Amino acid sequence: MHRLVDRTTRVGVGRWDVVDDDGILLGRLSQTRGGRHGYAMFAAVGPDGCDLGRHSDLGHATASVIEDASGGWRRSSRYPTERYRERHGRS
Repeated sequence: MHRLVDRTTRVGVGRWDVVDDDGILLGRLSQTRGGRHGYAMFAAVGPDGCDLGRHSDLGHATASVIEDASGGWRRSSRYPTERYRERHGRS
């Protein structure tokens, strides 16, 4: 399981830590303004600073952090914002 811990320090700015039941940090979320019209977006970041994208919904942003944490793949040394992916269909 996971839970959101509110880390907001300023009024009008949302910041959350996504932690598991043991209190281990899985990632961070922050509310930003994005796009041409300035809609509210939620930026997701892994615990090592890897950008996990901007999402229009807090639930989608949380899901991307949980998916990244559950993957368990190592980060690429050449591209630190990407993880190594498992190879499928190769023997």
